[in-house]
Amino acid sequence: KWDFTATVPKSVLGSSTESAGKLAALKGRRLRVRGWIELRNGPALEVNDLAELEVVNPSSAVDTAPVQGQ
Repeated sequence: KWDFTATVPKSVLGSSTESAGKLAALKGRRLRVRGWIELRNGPALEVNDLAELEVVNPSSAVDTAPVQGQ
């Protein structure tokens, strides 16, 4: 209930393998996600367009260490 979830519906990806490839390329990257936050077992956001996803620091991967003190 403390993590943040961003979901991308299949309707946004469509049947295009190009869109799925773009989404897969974001794995391990720090992202800025734009949209409306809702509470669904914690804060959640549904991505309506892949343009709502922005790589914040494209030259480095995300630090996967857990956040302390929360």
